[in-house]
Amino acid sequence: MTLLSEASFLVTPNGYKASKLYAAIPTNGNGDMTVTRATTATRVDENDLVSSVASNVPRIDYTGGGCPSILLEPQRTNIVLRSEEFDNNTSFQKNLSSVSANTTTAPDGTLTADTWTGDGTSGVHYLAQTVSATSGVVYTQSVFAKKGTNNFIQILGTGAIYDANSWANFDLENGVVGSSGASATATITDFGNGWYRCTMTATATTTASGNGFLLWLITSATSARVETNSLATSVHLWGAQVEAGAYPTSYIPTVASTVTRNADAISKTGISDLIGQTEGVLFVESAALFNDLTSRAISISDGSSNNRIFIWYNNISNNITTIVTVAGVSQTSINHVLADETDFAKIAIRYEASDVSLWVNGINRGTVNISIPPVLTKLAFDSGAGVSPFYGKAKQVQLYKTYLSNDEMAALTTL
Repeated sequence: MTLLSEASFLVTPNGYKASKLYAAIPTNGNGDMTVTRATTATRVDENDLVSSVASNVPRIDYTGGGCPSILLEPQRTNIVLRSEEFDNNTSFQKNLSSVSANTTTAPDGTLTADTWTGDGTSGVHYLAQTVSATSGVVYTQSVFAKKGTNNFIQILGTGAIYDANSWANFDLENGVVGSSGASATATITDFGNGWYRCTMTATATTTASGNGFLLWLITSATSARVETNSLATSVHLWGAQVEAGAYPTSYIPTVASTVTRNADAISKTGISDLIGQTEGVLFVESAALFNDLTSRAISISDGSSNNRIFIWYNNISNNITTIVTVAGVSQTSINHVLADETDFAKIAIRYEASDVSLWVNGINRGTVNISIPPVLTKLAFDSGAGVSPFYGKAKQVQLYKTYLSNDEMAALTTL
């Protein structure tokens, strides 16, 4: 008998339809989870292409290749207009440079990527769009870029909105972030076929309208902010985005107006027969989207915050916690520090009367003698009452109605 044969519930990134994520266990449909997101959204599909899914369809995401995961993200708005039309002179200003439209295959597989070329004149070569920003708000600029005859770009926070240390360079030949300002956080992600998504995050210091999306054509990964050069070379661009938030989320295409993607929510109610009531295990293989010090949870509960057991990515860096609430009273918690919460970890809570333990990546990280809730009826990617939603990636969720042995827990949670 395999350990999985003892599971009462299993969800993986497999079968789905609108509003539904099918459970592999049980097979009768009683465990199928409800999915809500009132807008379309994008993901990376099994062909490594950025593709759109309809409203309320779960996102099975293959970013980074390999095994897929269930992607859940917060609501975000792309405030850049005509995000795939860099040649549009009304939306995008060009200085000492020009854009040729639809010259190469974009990350979504269509012939919609543009080529941006310097004109060889000595000066600053930039491409920009004016957006409105609010002082104190963190914004993330991003763009898909691919080397052409030039290998380097800079994403800049203009002085009209940001401080002078809000900038970052990107090497499109080697796929790495180069020099950057002290006020910026930068990432580069490989999207295949030479394409990289380059991002720069910084906090607005002024409430104003200005060049909130701003690219610079530069000569090296160590170029200074606002470099002057005589480049007549080019890079390919697609998918511009500016969103309020401390990290980049999936691409949101726009045309003539800003576009909002609603948050993902996944849960299943009425499954008391699938959740161990006096003993059991809640297991997830998951990763946070970003170490952003927000509360994100995966829970079993009675549908409220009064009675629940949940795994909590909390507001301490790389820290996860086991939380148990009985009759509205929080019991003693167990904490564990991950090396990096954006890496996948196998996490399980084992419980029975007066015995709760947290297992992470094959090791028991702590045991406490506390009470457990009397009735559990709901599994949700939140803390049990619709708050602290889990924004991240999940490869699997399992439930067991029995108290697994130490050997079984080690086997279940070993990476």
